[in-house]
Amino acid sequence: MAELADQETMIRVMMDIEAIKKLKHKFYRCLDNKLWDDITECLTENVTASFYGGKFKFEGVDALMRFLKEGLIPARISVHHGHHPEIEITGDTTATGIWSVQTYVIDRQANISLSGMSLFHDEYVKEEGEWKIKSTACGRIYEEVWDRGEIKSLKLTQAKEFESPDGQCRG
Repeated sequence: MAELADQETMIRVMMDIEAIKKLKHKFYRCLDNKLWDDITECLTENVTASFYGGKFKFEGVDALMRFLKEGLIPARISVHHGHHPEIEITGDTTATGIWSVQTYVIDRQANISLSGMSLFHDEYVKEEGEWKIKSTACGRIYEEVWDRGEIKSLKLTQAKEFESPDGQCRG
């Protein structure tokens, strides 16, 4: 009987880890597509965030969302790829995670591009059966910025809408 309980626990832990991966992927997808209302679904109301070694700190979902919206103005195209998650379930409703995140940003207003790599340290909490980001802290490994005007052959083509495999347009 103990073996069955152990298997059920292992399955629950694996399902929780997968749910946290989906949460983080949703966060980045919504961030890059500027789906601000959908991002808030990923966060606790009292979320805390610290970026670039504490240079930028925020408490609460409203403060964090204000920062994200101001940073990702319409003239900026971003891509965030979260890789190699190290997720640990620390309790029935708590977990931690470390993510390697590759970032690429095109700023059409300033005519620059940025490429960078960061490590994110997150805390998660399960609220009403759903995992949410309770805190996130980002430390930059590297950041490279260049002037897009200096590259003579550079051409940017951006789709107005992304069409998914199911034929539905995603803005």
